[in-house]
Amino acid sequence: MLRVGDDIMPISEKEEDVIRRLINKEHIVEMSRGYIKGDKVVVEEGPLVGLEGIIKQINRHKRTAKIELQLEDKTINVIVGLEIVSKTE
Repeated sequence: MLRVGDDIMPISEKEEDVIRRLINKEHIVEMSRGYIKGDKVVVEEGPLVGLEGIIKQINRHKRTAKIELQLEDKTINVIVGLEIVSKTE
C-alpha cells in the first residue's frame, strides 16, 4: 500500500521495487547527480541511476527533476533532487 496525499493505493510488486530503489532507510529520496550528453540524461550517482527513462523534465537551476511513476491506473509526477554537473553535445 502507498499513501499519496489523502489517498491510499494498492501497488504491485514491480511498482514497490521502483519505489524501494528510490528511497533510503529513512524513506527519503536522496540527491542524484549526472550529466546531459546530447539529448540524453546520464545519472552517475544516486537513486536515479538506471531509471533515466522515468525523468520527464529537468530544472537545472533548482537542481530538480520531475519523474513519472505509473501506479496501477494512475500516473504520479514526483519532484526529486538531480544535479546536472555538465552538458555536452
